[in-house]
Amino acid sequence: MMASRLVSSKVASLALALLLIGWSPCHLEVAGQVPDDIADPTNNYNNDNYTQTAVRRLKEKLVCDKAEKEGFACAVCFVDVGKATFFLGQAALAIRSSVHLCQKDYDPTKNLTQLKWTKDEKTKCTVATATAVAFISFVASFTANAASDCARTLNVNGYCASDITGITARLAILVAASSSMKLNCRPQYSKDRPRPTLEALINTTIRDHKVDRAAHKHHRRLVEVARLPPSEIMFPHWTDRHLDVAADYQKVKSWSRDVANRRAGLAACAFNIGQAVMFLMGALLSITASSRSCTAPKIAKEGVPGQMVCAVDVTAIILSFSATSAFIAFAVTSCPIGTNIQAQCAGDISAAVSAISGIASSGARLGLSCGRVGKLSATGNLREYNDTGATSEGRQRALEEVDSMAESLARLILKPSNPVLV
Repeated sequence: MMASRLVSSKVASLALALLLIGWSPCHLEVAGQVPDDIADPTNNYNNDNYTQTAVRRLKEKLVCDKAEKEGFACAVCFVDVGKATFFLGQAALAIRSSVHLCQKDYDPTKNLTQLKWTKDEKTKCTVATATAVAFISFVASFTANAASDCARTLNVNGYCASDITGITARLAILVAASSSMKLNCRPQYSKDRPRPTLEALINTTIRDHKVDRAAHKHHRRLVEVARLPPSEIMFPHWTDRHLDVAADYQKVKSWSRDVANRRAGLAACAFNIGQAVMFLMGALLSITASSRSCTAPKIAKEGVPGQMVCAVDVTAIILSFSATSAFIAFAVTSCPIGTNIQAQCAGDISAAVSAISGIASSGARLGLSCGRVGKLSATGNLREYNDTGATSEGRQRALEEVDSMAESLARLILKPSNPVLV
């Protein structure tokens, strides 16, 4: 009984120490310095005195500074990795769409005019191709960005590569959004346009699912028969039969394509929701960064580089909020059974605004990461200008502080004489 109370009291003291380390906006006096050993608590049987001693020794090693938030760098790293992951899935879906929209299948039940490309079909192919290029570039951009945000040291080359690929991606997004607006923002797609009822949509989905399951048994034979050329000379009555089989094959093929498109739409729904969350977090982080970099004393001290950093953070806020609204609109389009043209149009407009803001943000940061700061990195004089670079010195120092705090906590927990482990 006495032992259980002792363990409980030590666990409570450990939890208190963990709260002090994990939730206080503090940093070590010397980043990376290993703290001194805490006195052996076995020589003191007064649990209250031991708790006070442990807390006092920990507070002696911590200096609270509300201007620094050790969780900021970890949050930026998490957002970069999350965006890269979701963009990778969206890139796969965009490649699938470009494969289907940029080729035409021959239907034997129709005439040769089906092989002609209409303006809408060309536009859809352009949108799919530009979207695939944009998402692949975004994967490279945020992966390179994470290489610096998640590292223990400042990686200027990673930021430079991120800015170059980011500009490429946003130019492609601007092309895709502009072309998609041509399709989705037409006057005939007004709010008074009749829409199918929910019951009709559900019945259509159930029918397509049943037909898809039943069609797998006869799909191969329908394909083989549909590809056979009919003989009108020897067996005239076979022509009608061949056309009937070909029509059945086209129906099965259309139903299978609809089911596959629905599955891809559900995947796009998940990716769009995830991206909306990631970009909303990015907007909050950009607000925090701009509140630090856009102060009058800081800009007056740093001059032009400080103005560029402030411009990067402010345009990043516009970029993040517009991208969030775009992905929410795309989720409204891809998640339900039917297609919401109005939401698609709103998403295209928001994506275009996000692309323009992103080009401005990446262009401003490009002058830092690949220009001034890049030259300083090459000459070895970067340490003095870390605060005016694409990332602040506080991010790197925060990572070192988290590592030191974790080491301090480990020494507290894993000390052999600590009765917590008894």
